[in-house]
Amino acid sequence: VLSIYVATKPEKALEVIGVCIDEINLLSEKGFTSEKLELYKQQLLGEIIMSQDDLDTRMNSIGTNELIFKEFRDPEAVVKQIKEITVDQMNAYFAKYFTQEPNIVILGPKQ
Repeated sequence: VLSIYVATKPEKALEVIGVCIDEINLLSEKGFTSEKLELYKQQLLGEIIMSQDDLDTRMNSIGTNELIFKEFRDPEAVVKQIKEITVDQMNAYFAKYFTQEPNIVILGPKQ
């Protein structure tokens, strides 16, 4: 499951959705480079490490692990798995799962 969260002004919503779809299509068509994958990994690892300091985020993580994976996955194990991901694995994942139209949910006031 891929989730993209974006906060924007209502009048920019369609433009932002277009940018997100363009980026996903670009990754699906051209694939990841090792440099781009390392950038994403470092960002994700930083988020995981920083989230350990926030009790609400930590509780949410534990609940998500239980619901999705049916087990507790400690942060060290998750970090290890992320570090082991290869460019070929990411490109295969995008080729398999990003060939269909996305589902989009927009939350905000009715205009």
